[in-house]
Amino acid sequence: MEVKNLIIILFLSLALSAFEECGTVPDFENYQKNIKNFSVEKANIERDEMPNIIWAPITFHIVRSDNGVGGLPPHRIDIGLSDILNAYSNSNILPYQLGNIDYIDNSDFLSIESYEEMDQLRQINVVENSINIYAVDILNNGENDLCGISTFTWYNTQGIIMANSCFATSDNHSTLAHEIGHYFNLFHTHQGSVDPDENGVISGNSTEYVDGTECSTRGDGLCDTPADPNLSDLVGDSCEYIGEYVDGHGDQFDPDETNLMSYSTKNCRTYLSNDQNIKSVYTIETERPELNYPPINPFIIMIDSSIVEFNGDGDGKINPYEVASVNINIQNWENWPDANNVEINLVSNSPYINIIDGTHSIDILSSGQNYSTDSDPFKIETLSELGIFHLKAILTSETQNETIYLKEFDLKLEVSLYQERFPLTGYNQVESSPFVFDIDQDGEKEMIFGDYDGLVHCIDRLGNEKNGFPVGVGDDIWGAPAIADLNLDGDFEIIIVSKNGLLNIINLSGGQDLVLDLDQFLMGTPAIGNFDYDDDLEIAIAGYSNSSYLYVINYDGSPVENFPLFIGEKVLRGPSIFDVDENGLHDIVIATESNNIYLIYDNGSIANGFPFTSNGKFKSSPSVLSSNDDIIILAGCRDNYYYAINSLGEMIWSFDAGSSISTSTGFLNLNNKVGLFFGTDLGILHGLDENGHILQGFPINTNNSITISPSFSDLDNDGQAEIIFGNSGGRISSYSIDGVSTQFFPINGDFSIIGSPSIDDIDFDDDLELIFGTTAGISIIDVKSIGNNENYWKMYKGDMHRTGSFEVNYDFECDNFLLGDLDCDQIINISDVITIVAIILNQSQPNYYQESAGDLNNDNILDILDIISIINNILGS
Repeated sequence: MEVKNLIIILFLSLALSAFEECGTVPDFENYQKNIKNFSVEKANIERDEMPNIIWAPITFHIVRSDNGVGGLPPHRIDIGLSDILNAYSNSNILPYQLGNIDYIDNSDFLSIESYEEMDQLRQINVVENSINIYAVDILNNGENDLCGISTFTWYNTQGIIMANSCFATSDNHSTLAHEIGHYFNLFHTHQGSVDPDENGVISGNSTEYVDGTECSTRGDGLCDTPADPNLSDLVGDSCEYIGEYVDGHGDQFDPDETNLMSYSTKNCRTYLSNDQNIKSVYTIETERPELNYPPINPFIIMIDSSIVEFNGDGDGKINPYEVASVNINIQNWENWPDANNVEINLVSNSPYINIIDGTHSIDILSSGQNYSTDSDPFKIETLSELGIFHLKAILTSETQNETIYLKEFDLKLEVSLYQERFPLTGYNQVESSPFVFDIDQDGEKEMIFGDYDGLVHCIDRLGNEKNGFPVGVGDDIWGAPAIADLNLDGDFEIIIVSKNGLLNIINLSGGQDLVLDLDQFLMGTPAIGNFDYDDDLEIAIAGYSNSSYLYVINYDGSPVENFPLFIGEKVLRGPSIFDVDENGLHDIVIATESNNIYLIYDNGSIANGFPFTSNGKFKSSPSVLSSNDDIIILAGCRDNYYYAINSLGEMIWSFDAGSSISTSTGFLNLNNKVGLFFGTDLGILHGLDENGHILQGFPINTNNSITISPSFSDLDNDGQAEIIFGNSGGRISSYSIDGVSTQFFPINGDFSIIGSPSIDDIDFDDDLELIFGTTAGISIIDVKSIGNNENYWKMYKGDMHRTGSFEVNYDFECDNFLLGDLDCDQIINISDVITIVAIILNQSQPNYYQESAGDLNNDNILDILDIISIINNILGS
């Protein structure tokens, strides 16, 4: 065990040594000389005699590749200046940007890998009488990656180099100001501290003592900064010191975790002591006096900005073809010169953004003054595309020496179809496909779903949780909720299962009417049907264990006669149900990870011919199609095949999908045939008819795994349904039935889509919303056209009972099948040629019989070869 611990400690020490916060380390001789000299001079400095303002001009150099690409984003310069200003506010040191950003387009210096290269970079485009700061992609001293490195006054070459990853980022507002501190001859607060010995004692020749002994000649040489053991990895999340080291006198360290010149956590470092401020000013006045001269330009920053809907549908989101108002709030920093004849122009390079009102003029923006466009905002019109669009507010003004001051502020506009307040994140993964239902009959629809935290949620269209929810069930929820009035009392219940084996019946107030422990993993979606001859409904669910059972449960938790039925195979997804034997009761179809599909009758008996066995695991719920009373059981398999079997357990046909299938079937009535749609792990959406023929326009490649089942609705009310689905890359897709992408789709989201879509009008505005579960919560797309979802497979497994079955009856029947006889008149003649020509030219849609009768060469395509075969048949050749 001791050896193992030593290995772990060694590994961690090596890993940590690969990165250093700062590379600015003084040589001992100059360090000692500096702290002794300042110790003498400080006695003659009175704090109240310090100047009111000390100016510190800075020239920023951004290194880019040879072709001018890459480099530090320019907007972070303003952030960095604000960081420095805040850090040195008590010293009256005012930093400002001198001139424009200097771009160094030289790929050789994008990555600095030695002290020699640092010195070379510091000699490029040097602007005298300013602090030259260089921003590079990677900064390394030959041993460790560095956040930054600075120079003390006695260095031969001067300047600060910063790694872009540490330059004024959202989680690091201290490193740049820290390196400025070194430029003003401030040392680390742990200067002189060495590695602790085996007893946790830190004692070096210049280590500062906790009790302040010799504080002016040890550590950083400043007596008002506490002794510091080196806070790297010794500060907790709440900025508290978590070390237990002691100094050479045996006193435990009690360092200042907020000091800017420490190695504390970056977001904790906000403070400079009085002596540190005095030394910074002293260094500028005595050793860097060339810096202290005022700016001739104003310094104008953008404090905040907003882009909001001005003329649209009122949902708070910017959609295509809406007008938005753009507001900015700017400030000319106090003590900087006034800005005269200020003009602000809003511009965009995108052809999908139309600037309607894009100019503001200001006679004077005085030092310290704010200006906001809120009372008269810019106006823009969004056109036909979704996405992130970049705008610029370009500000110009006249300066004291009659030159032009130029500043650009970047703005970002998202044009989306997301529902107001969505995507909704903060949940654990939502694989549970939401169900849409007005639970309290108040005219507002709610969305019901479960998550991986074991919580059943019920939220309104704005994402607000309804009273009584969420309801905890104790473990992951993978399956979707089913909704039913189980006991026919007029009140609906939510039926949902959880990984810990609990079957839950939850009323619409959030109360748990039943919690039944079935003592095995439950991962699927329950199906609700009638399995006995009473009027009440029952629940079917199968377990996910090697000793699994198929359960059929009454509302009160009692089993239906002949159940549970021992299966002994893992059933990952839920059962599907249909009255296969036409006795008025539901029968059950399940698919297992032991490669089997079972048809189980309502009396608990396994149908003759079952199980049907494949060559791979089934990880999706099977589906049942009843087409003109012909039963077809459909299921995708991990052996790459999609199977169609009849009620006798016989394979009717199979389709090679090219990769594993994890989705259930989505059904669409195509008037004279049924469309079968499913996705694969390689991101292919397949569309077949009930005979296994490939539909026109399919397959569709989405490039990322599809693990959810598609749903269908008529999004634009043109009488033709769209196919809606998502993939693991976060892409939400909508296609017409002939495989053409719908306008504005695909929509690329930030999170993987793992919950099959539900389609409904949740806000009663006559357009439809597409509701998905994601790895982070719920996403809702608000389609901006009148739509229709009636009589479509608009949710996972088709309906609120999650039956997974689809029934169609066509008027057209042909009892006597004959190849080439497309009109079923038992004669092959010119009428059949006319019919097939019309089909091939898309002048009519074939029914399921015509697709089979017209495919004379059995290649699953109706084409010129089939016409030739029919003509040859007529001619008798």
